[in-house]
Amino acid sequence: MIKRTLLVTLLAITPIKGASECFEDRIAGSIFGAALGDAFGRITEPYYSYKQIVRNYSADGVNSLSGLLDCDLFNDSLLSCTSNTMISAFSCSVFSHARLQSAEEKVVSQCLATGLSEFYGAEYCTWDPEFSRWFKGTHNSYYRSLSSDVSCVQWISQGHEYRVHYGLRHESDAESLSRVWPVAIVYADELSQARYYADYLTTMTHTHPAVRAATAAYVVGLVKLLNGSTIDDAVQHMILEAEKYDRLERRYKRNARKIWSRRHFDPDFIAEDQMLTSDLIRYAVRLAKEGKEPEEVFGFTNKRRDNNRSYRGFLLGYQADEAVAAAVYLLLQHRDNTKALIAAGSLACGNAPLICSLAGALSGAYAGLTSIKQRGFEEEIIALEHTQQFTELSNLVIRSYSRPTKTYDIDDSEKGVAERINHYYTFEPSSSWWSSYKKVGIIGLLIAGGYLLYHRSS
Repeated sequence: MIKRTLLVTLLAITPIKGASECFEDRIAGSIFGAALGDAFGRITEPYYSYKQIVRNYSADGVNSLSGLLDCDLFNDSLLSCTSNTMISAFSCSVFSHARLQSAEEKVVSQCLATGLSEFYGAEYCTWDPEFSRWFKGTHNSYYRSLSSDVSCVQWISQGHEYRVHYGLRHESDAESLSRVWPVAIVYADELSQARYYADYLTTMTHTHPAVRAATAAYVVGLVKLLNGSTIDDAVQHMILEAEKYDRLERRYKRNARKIWSRRHFDPDFIAEDQMLTSDLIRYAVRLAKEGKEPEEVFGFTNKRRDNNRSYRGFLLGYQADEAVAAAVYLLLQHRDNTKALIAAGSLACGNAPLICSLAGALSGAYAGLTSIKQRGFEEEIIALEHTQQFTELSNLVIRSYSRPTKTYDIDDSEKGVAERINHYYTFEPSSSWWSSYKKVGIIGLLIAGGYLLYHRSS
């Protein structure tokens, strides 16, 4: 018994050989997992239905070079990524350089603003540089016409007084996720800073509570996986993080309410934009546990309503909460197999590149790059466009951890988190059905009470 106790004690105090290597492997795995997911998701994105994808490829999806068509490869037979990966890699590099300088929010935002100005050019850097660049200025012409005198550096680094509010409905999409999630890689050793920057950087372009909740939840889950947590533990922390935004989210999602029973999950809640982000992640967990097929989860068509959600409540991934929930579903379905995970994600008829990219980053953070290669992805990694740059990016991130940085004191208490969440709350919430009917009910009671008093007195 004494020998056993001594052995346990020695094991507890002896440093595990290769622990740092495991962390570095997870960092690289997350970067390459995101890039691979994005590359294979890009291949099936042009197809409008599940049947088209299966007809052109297979019922198992796409995850290898051998199953691709000639038109799927570009630039001397390279596996190309979309702008999702490009902006994620760019942000990851910026955050790494910012960490080498300081951990203060102004330094991080200043580095991001300056980098975007240099990368995109001044003509694209007014309100939202990513949208202006990706859509050639057409999507963001309204914002640019109202804020053409504001530079990108002023817009990001000097606060939200330069923001042009066009309505929250236009700020609930998933585009900010690609720019923000790399903070989890760069600040994986400081969860409080990672979750703080997740919200801070999201609100630069998207202030809808659903986007903020989805981004914060994803960053927390990724940090947990990078630090060796189990998948179930990471997903549970994602749900808890998203729940912090429930109260604020209910003020913007019409008719939304907390779902306490599994029996009350209804896809129509998704279609009507009535499901909270935390419940949407729990719904994805339920779908994975029940073994639902990708066609049942992602849908058989990408037809959607004006709010960019499926008519039937499928997880299309055009909204941030749906994209994160879809990534969680894939992670739980294929826990230790990144290749199978990306193949299943390529069957999504909606925003397949983003869904596969987010899921690939989570899976890579859990398994590591070595495991991804051992699963049969070595040929695809070699054929991946910008492979050398991704390797250099991984080394840059690791190098940023080795340098001493100035710590930024963040109040991570329950009160501090609540104040931080409500800090960027600058919009008047739309009236929900409950507040509307409550007003009508109060007026009705007053009228009825007056009527009764009148008849009693007479």
